[in-house]
Amino acid sequence: CMIDIDFFKKINDRCGHLGGDEVLRRVARTASQALRQADFFGRYGGEEFVMLLTDTALEGAMITAERVRTQIESLAFGEIDPALRVTISIGVAEHARRGDTAATLQRADEALYRAKHAGRNQCVAAPCP
Repeated sequence: CMIDIDFFKKINDRCGHLGGDEVLRRVARTASQALRQADFFGRYGGEEFVMLLTDTALEGAMITAERVRTQIESLAFGEIDPALRVTISIGVAEHARRGDTAATLQRADEALYRAKHAGRNQCVAAPCP
C-alpha cells in the first residue's frame, strides 16, 4: 500500500514545519499500531509511506487500508491546531508470488494517484495484472 497525506504542504504552511513533523509522527504511529506484527510500515519519502501487508490478499489489504484511513481521519491535533484534521489517500496493489516488487509498488502508486484525482481521503485498489 502506498499512502500519501492529503494536502500536506497546506499543513506545513498553516502549522509550520514542526507542526508538520508532528503530523508525520502521529500518522506513522497510528498506522503502525493498526497493523499486525508480521506487517511492515515505513516512510517512503516526503509525506508518503508504504505498508507491506504480508500474506494478505487484495480484499484483506483494502480492509486494512480503510481501517488505517479512518483512524487517521479521526485523529485530533489540539496541541498543533484544534481545527486541524488530516486525511490520507491509499493505493493498494496485491503482489504476485515471484512477481516484480518494483512493478507492484508502481501499481500501488498509480492507484494512489487515482485516489487523489478522485477526491482524496479514500483507498483505491490497483487492478491485478
